[in-house]
Amino acid sequence: MRKRMIDLRGDEEPILDIASFGRAPVPLTRRQLTQITLTVRRAPEVMVKVSGGARTIGGVEQHLTYIGRDGELGLRTDSGEVLGGEGVARAITAALHTDSGHPHVHVVLMARDIDGNRLNIRKADLRSWRVQFAENLRELGVTANATERAVRGLSRTRKKDDIYRAAQRQDSSHIRKRLSQLAKEVAQGEVTTEPGSHAVKQTWGAVVEGWKLVANKLRAAGDHEHADQIRSFLGSMPPPMTEKEQWMRSKPEAKSRQPGDSDRERTLQ
Repeated sequence: MRKRMIDLRGDEEPILDIASFGRAPVPLTRRQLTQITLTVRRAPEVMVKVSGGARTIGGVEQHLTYIGRDGELGLRTDSGEVLGGEGVARAITAALHTDSGHPHVHVVLMARDIDGNRLNIRKADLRSWRVQFAENLRELGVTANATERAVRGLSRTRKKDDIYRAAQRQDSSHIRKRLSQLAKEVAQGEVTTEPGSHAVKQTWGAVVEGWKLVANKLRAAGDHEHADQIRSFLGSMPPPMTEKEQWMRSKPEAKSRQPGDSDRERTLQ
C-alpha cells in the first residue's frame, strides 16, 4: 500500500513584510506594530528547526536518552505524562534544556500516523511555528520575536549544524578551506566576487527602503516615537556583505596570512 503524505504547506509570504506594510494604504494593525517594535528593539529571536530523524527503535531510544540527559531529566508527552529520562516514545515527547546558556526544548515526534501517512514539514511550516512559538512566549510574559534575518539587516547565511558546531570549536575544515582559498586570492591579487554578492545588496536595499516607508507612514500618522525607533534601527543596521566580504573587513589575518599558518583557526571567531 502506497503511503500518503500529510501536507502542512502554509503561507509563503514573509513573516514581517516591511515593504508591503509601508506601501499599504491602510494604517498598521496592532499586531504589525507590535512585531515592528520587537524587531527594531532587537528582541530575542526564537528558532525552530528539524535536526534529523531516527530510522530504528534503537535510534529513537538513543535520542530519548540524550535529550533526557541519561535519566536526569523528565520527558513530557503530548498527554501531559512525565516519563523518566529514558522513556518509550509517544506521539510527542519533549525535554527542556536550560544548562547551555540558551534555553531550548527538544521534541521527538512520530513521523507517521497509525494509517501510515507521513508528516511532511516544509519551510513555511517552520516559519509558521516560529511565529506561533514567539506569540505563545509573549503571552507568558517572555519577550520574543520571529522574523527573517534579512529584515533585520543580517546577510550572513545560516550554516549547516555540523559546520556551525565545528566552527564554534574552532575546528571547521569547511571554513579553513574557504579561508585558505581567500588567502590565495589575496596573495595573487585576484579576490573573486561571490555569486550571491549582488543579491545580498539588492535584498538589503529593498529592506532598508521598506523600513523607511514604514517610518514615514508612522510619522505622517503622528507616531513619531516608533518612527524615530526605526530610524535608529536603520542607523545601526550592518552594511550588506557576503561572508567572504565580512572576513575581508573584520579579519586582517585573511588579507595577509598564507595557507598553512598554524594559528589560522583564530579567524573562525
